[in-house]
Amino acid sequence: SKMPFRKKLALLMPVLGYLGGIIKVLGMAGTLQLARGVKKEIQEAERHDWHRLKEKGISDKHLEGIIKKMALAKVMAEMMGMEKAAQLRNRLSHRISIPVFEEVFAQAEVFVQCGGGDFLPAFKKYYVAMMATMAEKGLEEAEVAEDKEDVFQLNVTYCAWAEVARALGNPHYCYYST
Repeated sequence: SKMPFRKKLALLMPVLGYLGGIIKVLGMAGTLQLARGVKKEIQEAERHDWHRLKEKGISDKHLEGIIKKMALAKVMAEMMGMEKAAQLRNRLSHRISIPVFEEVFAQAEVFVQCGGGDFLPAFKKYYVAMMATMAEKGLEEAEVAEDKEDVFQLNVTYCAWAEVARALGNPHYCYYST
């Protein structure tokens, strides 16, 4: 979804905090080295054969964004260790997830109203439709593993972020960086 400018602006402080955390760990010289390393990883990744992802339907724009994110994740993990890189990224995620998800998902009351007083039935339909769109875009594929009155579980069977991370040398770059 398109996030209103005011909400995007509110995300600036967490992003600056993230950058500050990187500088605190690596120092200015290390942060510049990180930037050069990310640029190099992106250039190398752009020469990679991404036909498998293209066959899934991923757009150049989405692939480019994922490559940038995974290149940053890789270089951060190499320079500061996976644990510290994950700590910084998770702190950012916790600060921005709610405002971002508020733009992606309807408010809980809407799901309750559409579900006739029950949140889960409407949410399931919405989430399955969202996953179908993600599959159409070549981003993720999932199958419903369990669907009961009070349980809903999806198993992700394909993830473009994990595929790019794997191609960059370690699928775990994806898991800590999202």
